[in-house]
Amino acid sequence: MQFESASSSEHDIFNSLRLAGDVRVESEKRNENARRLSFSFDDVVVSIRVLLNDESGSDLVITNMTVLLKTGSKDMTGSGYGSKALEHMLSWAKEQGMLHIRASQVSSASKGFWEKNGFIKAPEPNPTGDYLLDLQ
Repeated sequence: MQFESASSSEHDIFNSLRLAGDVRVESEKRNENARRLSFSFDDVVVSIRVLLNDESGSDLVITNMTVLLKTGSKDMTGSGYGSKALEHMLSWAKEQGMLHIRASQVSSASKGFWEKNGFIKAPEPNPTGDYLLDLQ
């Protein structure tokens, strides 16, 4: 997927997240509702790809999340930075009135992460292993 930096003058819902600190927001060229959010912590970057208002009825869908060292590609899973970035993003989402959050295509290896952060497995049929969080 190709992403481009979203200009600071762009009037979209992500402007307030850009102002919140070390968060970089990139737009996806092929999907106007997709963004890649990059959170910087020390020597670690957490990248979260999100979609707005998908066909499932969710306000925000997390489609991909990675935690890597800035200076290389070492996987930093389990370091706590993912939870910190997710907490920041969810706080912002709630401020924006996004109450129904979906993590899509959750692997069996990462389901503990989502459960630890308050998500519950979506009801069956759930062929993609999605997890849900209600921020109400």
